[in-house]
Amino acid sequence: MIQYSIVIEQPTNEPVTLQQAKTHLEYTGTLKDSYIDLLITAGRRLAEAYCGLSLVTQIRRVELDCFPSGFGFILLPYGPVQSIESFTYANEDGTTTTLVEDTDFKVDYHSRMTRVYAIGSDGQRTCWPSDVRNILSPIRVDYQSGFDDVSGEATPSEAKVAIMEYCADMFENRGDDQGGKIGDALPWRCMMILDAIKVNWNANTN
Repeated sequence: MIQYSIVIEQPTNEPVTLQQAKTHLEYTGTLKDSYIDLLITAGRRLAEAYCGLSLVTQIRRVELDCFPSGFGFILLPYGPVQSIESFTYANEDGTTTTLVEDTDFKVDYHSRMTRVYAIGSDGQRTCWPSDVRNILSPIRVDYQSGFDDVSGEATPSEAKVAIMEYCADMFENRGDDQGGKIGDALPWRCMMILDAIKVNWNANTN
């Protein structure tokens, strides 16, 4: 089952710098810097929505109405997941329980489809708690995700090129109807580039 996630802490930087975008645009002035910055952010967000990945470090949240049945796992969309910030659920008595990594659950960090499993005191997979309160979204997982050019896995070059291509398309053809299918937010060439890294279980409300 695919969970939906939202960004609760926006990135503090973008995978493409202003100077990189301006070099790609062959623009040397400064008057349009703020506009180009907006294009970079828009391009990154559209690229993330299309390829199902967090292209730069951000904090995301998944909320669930119930735990998976049996030994089922929870998927954390928009990897790569770097760490779990918080994992809580509301109990039937109205209190809140905090689950602890490597004590109550295990995370598979080695996949774009990051999976979270419940574990018992022996470290083996087990069933999730059953004392969950019957309210809307009693289960909440906050996690840090995204590529990190400084200390972690670098943002794929395909993503950077696609963002710069989006900037070029919007900068050079702003206001023009570029054709294509209704609903296409990215130019075709950007989508073709991102297909190389796209994860097909995309489900997001950004």
